[in-house]
Amino acid sequence: ETSNGDYYGLGSSSIIANSSVCALLNLWQSSRHNFGLEITIFSRLLFNIQLLLGGLADCPCVALHSALLPVLSELAKLNPDKVRDCVETRELFEFVHEYSGNSSKTDTTAIDDGSRNDLSPTERRKLFLDSRLTQIERGHIIDLTFGIITISLSQRCYTNNLYPLITFISYNVNLEWEEMPERTRGTGEMKRGSRYKTTLKAE
Repeated sequence: ETSNGDYYGLGSSSIIANSSVCALLNLWQSSRHNFGLEITIFSRLLFNIQLLLGGLADCPCVALHSALLPVLSELAKLNPDKVRDCVETRELFEFVHEYSGNSSKTDTTAIDDGSRNDLSPTERRKLFLDSRLTQIERGHIIDLTFGIITISLSQRCYTNNLYPLITFISYNVNLEWEEMPERTRGTGEMKRGSRYKTTLKAE
């Protein structure tokens, strides 16, 4: 447990995170004989990013991010039609919006491997439990999510899937325009910079 008493259990250990992802994959594979059950598990458990990772942008213990998102990206490449039909792009853009913001709790410093080796097992464990996403890691998460969206919409795109994309771009462009006079403020500048990069990726 961290100093402020909170951490995400599924992300508190790479072993726990990898085991959880394997369990979700095994559950999905075992349900494939029943179409309705498979779709339910795929959409409401395995590919429910908001359920598994939503609200964790500022939370310590991020092992599940590195274990789950690459798997979902690969599944999207192999099953683009299933992802498009089962996963709402609105939820994916809500996830992107959460992780595209800046936070004062975000880690800004990195500890090299040599320094980690000098730590005791207890100190390493505490360091891991206190670790949060860096801005680079947030950017990578956003890239992976946009990759999933792009793959799912590349072959065929319905109006209900395209609308959240247009809304996301227009919302961020409007915020950029409204906050233009505040460019001299440091914190606002950081938020706009992150938002601008995310908008470019969406376009």
